[in-house]
Amino acid sequence: MPITIPRQEVVDDIKVMPKFNADISQFTKEGLSAQEIADWAMGQEGQVTLNLSQASPQERAILEQTKVLLGEQGADKLVLFDEARAVDAVTERITDDVVSKAVEGFREFIKRALGDSGNFITEWNTYVATRKDEGGFKTLHYWNNLGLADQKNPLRGKVMGMFESLRSELTAEIEEKVLPHLDVNQNITKVRDQIDTLLLGMLSNMVRGIFYNYANAKKVYGMRKLAVKVLSESRQLRAA
Repeated sequence: MPITIPRQEVVDDIKVMPKFNADISQFTKEGLSAQEIADWAMGQEGQVTLNLSQASPQERAILEQTKVLLGEQGADKLVLFDEARAVDAVTERITDDVVSKAVEGFREFIKRALGDSGNFITEWNTYVATRKDEGGFKTLHYWNNLGLADQKNPLRGKVMGMFESLRSELTAEIEEKVLPHLDVNQNITKVRDQIDTLLLGMLSNMVRGIFYNYANAKKVYGMRKLAVKVLSESRQLRAA
């Protein structure tokens, strides 16, 4: 029986991610002080959770001051949560599960995507060719989507190892069906880097598809939907 992914503890972490009452930007745009935010929180029913993902150091300081003003009630009344950091941690673990336990599922996903090579062309021309990533392949936003923004993360090496095992069997088809139709990206010109970028984009779709399968089904669309479908058919994806 195929090993199911992601691990149950990862699924649990996704499902318990909080729903937010507000984002910090809603307050800072209005120029509210720590005291005014504290007054707002006390006027809300039950616990209040604020998303800190886009908060600047100054905004974080205001919220910490808000908790001080709330005193003993602060810990229970106001919860500060960095959603972006939490998502990065979860997607890194999903990426590890895919690379360690679902290489065959990823291979099948790539083959199906190549059945309609427009998927790869659209992915590149929309999300790669239009970007000005001076660092080229190593700084592509796809790495962030996998929770692997840190270039020293050893899991990056495992991802590239998986690509190495796939590249030889896929290169000819990709060179014939896909590469001639890609728009120019001055920072990714080598054929090998272009192929790896296409694979990285598809891995991003798979990992994000798995994540949103549990977090927000409305965001499981396009290639994400196909990735989840492939893993479900191979019984490698846990039931939602």
